[in-house]
Amino acid sequence: MNKTYLLPFAILLTTSCGPSEYSQDAVSVRHDSRAQHDSGFIMDAEIDSLSRLSLSNAMSVYFGSMFNGGVDTAVTFVHPLVFKRMEAVYPPGTDVVQEFKQTLKAQSMEAASPLEVSVNLQDVSKRLEYGSQWIHVVGFNLDLSYKGEQSSTGKDRLIAISEDQSKTWKFIPANNPEVRGILAQELPDEVVTALTTGL
Repeated sequence: MNKTYLLPFAILLTTSCGPSEYSQDAVSVRHDSRAQHDSGFIMDAEIDSLSRLSLSNAMSVYFGSMFNGGVDTAVTFVHPLVFKRMEAVYPPGTDVVQEFKQTLKAQSMEAASPLEVSVNLQDVSKRLEYGSQWIHVVGFNLDLSYKGEQSSTGKDRLIAISEDQSKTWKFIPANNPEVRGILAQELPDEVVTALTTGL
């Protein structure tokens, strides 16, 4: 199977299959205590096992839905800042959520058998807390299976944000050139820099 792995954000579609130079230390602290910054965000401990499981499950549903045409489900995992950014760059009156769904639909597989998707979390940054938000930069790859044929994607990254202490997650593509603009709509520059340094 030769299915290119795309993160389908209609602002700017990018294929990001290769590894990128990145260190967890870019969004973590080098000591055990919580680090309070001027902008009011906190760098905290490593992700716990329950949060990691919740994140992995959410990513599995997101990517499984994305590849198999479940656009209504997939769109629920997209962070609202992505759509806010789209509204800023699309013509006034554009239904950006519908545009996004159409992009997903165009990229999803249309086949009798579903594409099976398994998420491998390779590295997860220490938690960045800002207000009620828990934010991680996640390195991962996907194992794909279709009618017994196996393949894997290269390493990719996304930014995962939870506002209910890891019960649910929303995602922003970390390798998309628009990532700083997306984050800067709501987060202070110090937080944006901490999240995007090394991407």
